[in-house]
Amino acid sequence: MRNFAVNSEDCELLLLFNELKSLDKISSTLNKDASVVSRQLKSLALRTNTLEKIDGRWQVSKLGTRLISWATDAIEDQKSSLKGKKNIKIATTREFAARLLIPQIRTLIGEKDVSVSLISSDEGVENLLLSGKADFGFDCGRPNDPAIAFKKIVKESFVCVAAPKFVAKRKVAKFQDLQIDDCLKFMRTELSMLDLEIDTGWYFGIFSDIASQREAALMGFGWAIIPYYAVAREIEKDELVIIPGKKFEEENYGVWWARSKSKPEVLEIIEKAKNWLKTLEEKLLLK
Repeated sequence: MRNFAVNSEDCELLLLFNELKSLDKISSTLNKDASVVSRQLKSLALRTNTLEKIDGRWQVSKLGTRLISWATDAIEDQKSSLKGKKNIKIATTREFAARLLIPQIRTLIGEKDVSVSLISSDEGVENLLLSGKADFGFDCGRPNDPAIAFKKIVKESFVCVAAPKFVAKRKVAKFQDLQIDDCLKFMRTELSMLDLEIDTGWYFGIFSDIASQREAALMGFGWAIIPYYAVAREIEKDELVIIPGKKFEEENYGVWWARSKSKPEVLEIIEKAKNWLKTLEEKLLLK
């Protein structure tokens, strides 16, 4: 017989402790005496190391934080299961989620009784998959950890763009007319990989998300190298223009998943996701 290492009562107590931070509030919520709750917390700390004492006060440990994340997901999964729903947790970058995944989500999951948890991060999807927070994800390049399986599906084009007012002010006709200190850089994009040698001290600005980088370009603060799909709408509206004269190497975009954590039903939708991503090629590539 296989048993849970930590039962649901312990998980609920840990969740309450993390949320309320007060023994009195926890006691009131559970309708228990404070001394009883105190003994339960002490027992939980000794048995699981999910709580630790810092400066004489109980705090959630790193292990406890991981268990809280698991318990929160388990509660949502249980609710979905009781409703007869499948819950699919998809990880990707914020831009891919906003520009491509959300508008096309029904073509991926269909009209079946499926709920989707969408987790986005501009730092990539690898840690989300390794931690079990996501079932699979969409990202470019290749993972660092061999525990992540991936399949390259399509190419992703990069373009150099700027606002028309910036182009007019700087008298830019081609890429070679751009000044280094007007560069707007996305933190995750290695410009050396794009055959650009720029000292990090020369950037006008470095951005942790593409939306901020794009907004800075729209404001006319400088020029930026951005995935085509993230600025296609602005190019079509003439809010940004492509600066010609430089060909950038295309990135590989694909589906990623954790090798050892994928259930059969997840592997089934991963196969569907591979085919679905292929249909987006015209949106990812600049023709």
